[in-house]
Amino acid sequence: MKIKEAEDRLNLSRDNIRFYEKQGLLSPRRGSNQYRDYTEEDIRRLKQIIVLRKCGVPIADVKRLLQGEAQLSEVLEAQSRQLQTQVDELRGALRLCNQMAAEETSLEGLDEERYFSQITREEAQGIPFADLRDDFLRHEWGLFEKLWRFVYLIDLREEKQRHGAMGVAVFLLLVCALRGWPVSFCGTAAAFGRASSGRF
Repeated sequence: MKIKEAEDRLNLSRDNIRFYEKQGLLSPRRGSNQYRDYTEEDIRRLKQIIVLRKCGVPIADVKRLLQGEAQLSEVLEAQSRQLQTQVDELRGALRLCNQMAAEETSLEGLDEERYFSQITREEAQGIPFADLRDDFLRHEWGLFEKLWRFVYLIDLREEKQRHGAMGVAVFLLLVCALRGWPVSFCGTAAAFGRASSGRF
């Protein structure tokens, strides 16, 4: 079947389908006219990809599963832990938002000292809130992608496909070092770079 039929059957855009192909998750055969010809097995694989991605499983883990390099139970357990962490963060943030909204105050009247102390106290007790390091890292990653496009005149995501996330992470470490960031942050940034495929 042609990509239009695959789109309709899966309610998935052709851009998404082609992205999964570029990520090595799918390899439809090509007919004599060089058009992609999707088989029922391709549709089954796309459905597997959709189900896993709807659970938030990272592309890299989906690829490992499809290549037989990981077990589904292991990947789902890890993803479940990640989702639980996000739920905990959201639960704390939701409770705090509701608490502040109930006071019906303006920004000028907000008792930020009390809430700051409350957050600090609850985080010390192990209650998670959003990790603010992501704000900085997300900003820096955006700058890094722009720099890469400016210097090499190519999209960084395409470069990731060509050289892999590790190559990008090594370059990011070099940028960190040149900017004089501490070694501990460089490790965090590199880990963020490796994990950021498709996130931003």
